[in-house]
Amino acid sequence: MVFSWELLDITGLADTLLRLTVCELQRRSILQTCGGLLQLTHHDVQGAVQLKYSHLSSSESLLQWTEQLTTYYLQSSSSLMSRTAEEVPWQLQRADLKKELYHTVLNVDILLQLYSGGHGEELLGYWRELDRNLNVMAAQYYTALRAIEEQQEGSMSQPPERMCSMFRTVGKVLDSLGFSDEALPLFQHSLQLCEANFEPDGVEIAQAFTDIADTYTHISRYGAAEEYYYQALAIYEANPDVSPAQVLKVVEALVGVLEKLNGADVAQALSTKAFAMKNMTKMTHTPSNILKSRAAKLEQYCSQQESEDDPAIAHKLNEMAVLLSLFGDASLAEELFLRSWKAYESQYGDSDVKVVTPLQNLALFYTKTDCLEKATSLYEEVYEILKKNSATSSQQMTEVIGKLATLYRQQNRLDLAEPFQV
Repeated sequence: MVFSWELLDITGLADTLLRLTVCELQRRSILQTCGGLLQLTHHDVQGAVQLKYSHLSSSESLLQWTEQLTTYYLQSSSSLMSRTAEEVPWQLQRADLKKELYHTVLNVDILLQLYSGGHGEELLGYWRELDRNLNVMAAQYYTALRAIEEQQEGSMSQPPERMCSMFRTVGKVLDSLGFSDEALPLFQHSLQLCEANFEPDGVEIAQAFTDIADTYTHISRYGAAEEYYYQALAIYEANPDVSPAQVLKVVEALVGVLEKLNGADVAQALSTKAFAMKNMTKMTHTPSNILKSRAAKLEQYCSQQESEDDPAIAHKLNEMAVLLSLFGDASLAEELFLRSWKAYESQYGDSDVKVVTPLQNLALFYTKTDCLEKATSLYEEVYEILKKNSATSSQQMTEVIGKLATLYRQQNRLDLAEPFQV
């Protein structure tokens, strides 16, 4: 299988000629397109092609084509990395070039592309093709990554954070393929890099602890796993930016380890904690709690600013007031509405149309809290501002007139309501 642009690059044919050829072969049901790739329609066609070009299947010709194709996929800027990972090892395996195949499958990018593309079994097949012990082969990735790390020392082409991520990612691939013992040194070295480049109480350190603990659990070393889970849990619980779901995952893993170690009392206590955290996690994802979280972040942001004489601060104060009004915190919401209004007035003047938004929000707040006189006064002010800004025909003016008429009627001020009837 091959993409049409790959055929164009490899064969050197003119674009028009290639298109005509492909269209004709598709018309004759010799070629078909599958997922964007061109392929022969069925085995009979494939057999016929092999018979026709059997003179190209000699060892010499096979090596020549293998060299040409692998060079293209490894060096061509138009080749996708996923295609390189699929094609190069297969071409080398077919030509029985084991030395080249060994170095190719040790390439970290190709390893990750094969695994992420769902070709884990093919990867193991290449390892078997090399006639090497699979565990020994898996252990080679640690050596390969350390060689890359040594080459990049003092260079910013692979910063320490990137190397830390590479060791961790390759470790996860090996662990998921069943090579937990071989993955462990990768995770341990990732932890060393994290400790050297991140804060000691950083989330990256906790992630590294969790990786090691998970691996120890997979190889039934529960005592060692317990120690690392506790260290990860201590960092997560002390970090306010960590989601409850992350903490819950570590707690549940720790419960499983303690049950294996017969620590029934501690396991029971943690199980109770995990159950409570599950309920809390569900609660924190409700719309109400999402809005409360937003309000808390806005409050933190505003409290860090030296002055409120800034349009951005005035806007955030107004947003925070709206959110708090939804939670029933009326006194604080009113205070923030008033501060937002004054901040807008300070920036734009008391008759600018931009002041209308905080005024209307505060008026709506007073309406909902049955402070009808205050709401009416504010809507009257909004009406005057819009009138001065020649907005009498706008939808916004129509809405304000309607609200004033309703408020006047609710207060039995019918004489004032009559001119505003719409």
